Amino acid sequence: MPTILLEVCVDDADGLWAAIQGGADRIELCSALELGGLTPTSGLIDVARSVNKSVPIFAMIRPRSGNFSYSDREFESMCKDIECVAEAGLAGIAFGANHSDGTLDRHRLQILVKLAKGYGLGTTLHRSFDLVPNIDDAIKTAAVELGIDRILTSGRSAKAIPDGLEDIAKTVQISVDNGIRVMAGAGIRAENVAKFCRNNRRK
Repeated sequence: MPTILLEVCVDDADGLWAAIQGGADRIELCSALELGGLTPTSGLIDVARSVNKSVPIFAMIRPRSGNFSYSDREFESMCKDIECVAEAGLAGIAFGANHSDGTLDRHRLQILVKLAKGYGLGTTLHRSFDLVPNIDDAIKTAAVELGIDRILTSGRSAKAIPDGLEDIAKTVQISVDNGIRVMAGAGIRAENVAKFCRNNRRK
């Protein structure tokens, strides 16, 4: 069975240090986790700048709660936030953009990916993926057209376990065939992670 990496989402400095000391393989840095995670504050990014560089830190790029259909001004702020993340020396970003019908906004995602890759940042398509009407089309867009590194998903459900298991398994299978990694999130805990791993033996 392939190695499974543990990513921990944090929204404050104490959580950041706890995740590092607890052995996280990767950290997603946010603000307002109660809203699903928003772009971290500049102060928290500065704190992250000083931590152990052996643990990759990805910053959430999400200017507000709600849907992932952004105005021109919101999108401009997302591009500026990516520049700030790169200047801080973090490892990557988690981001997304959708049309009102849930399909991925190819044009805006392409701009964000190009900007991130230009700075050498890793890229994660966050749970905006969970709104897509067609998994197959969305994965091919993310992997083949855009070159995104990984997809974060809860299986198009509020929680990955138990409701999202079937969808995650399907996403994993399609993703393997298209050369993109899948990262499951939302509701995965120490007490149920073994069940999740049994259900998804391919990474």
